[in-house]
Amino acid sequence: MAERTGAVVIQFPRRGQARTGAEADPLAAQERMARALSALETALAEQRAAVAGLQSALSELSDATARLDRGLRGFSTGLDGLAQGVQGVGRKARDLEAWADGVLGHTFRLTAAPLRHAGPTDPGSPAHRDAAEPREGPDVRRWGYS
Repeated sequence: MAERTGAVVIQFPRRGQARTGAEADPLAAQERMARALSALETALAEQRAAVAGLQSALSELSDATARLDRGLRGFSTGLDGLAQGVQGVGRKARDLEAWADGVLGHTFRLTAAPLRHAGPTDPGSPAHRDAAEPREGPDVRRWGYS
């Protein structure tokens, strides 16, 4: 078990009590007073050491929170940059999607006919078709689009 440290309380007689020979001795009273002052000085020294330790711990805590603050600010700045990058990529993706929708939705339309090989011997190839037949875009029918 840990040893108790700290101040020792010395009982002084109450006023109005009769003093006997030992209590009436001024040297004994001075000795009791000296012990009490010594105990008080010891307690004050312990308190000073405890306050110094507390101040040191608070200083270390302040330094640690300042480092944490700097780290979090850097992390926040990095996240802000990342968010801006993601927004830019999102805008580009939406633009690309709109462009693809425009290309696929307005320029080309899929036919219901199945795709077939359109080689030079195939009667459906552009080489065998009537040249006067109107077409939209380059080889649109060749790939099954109309």
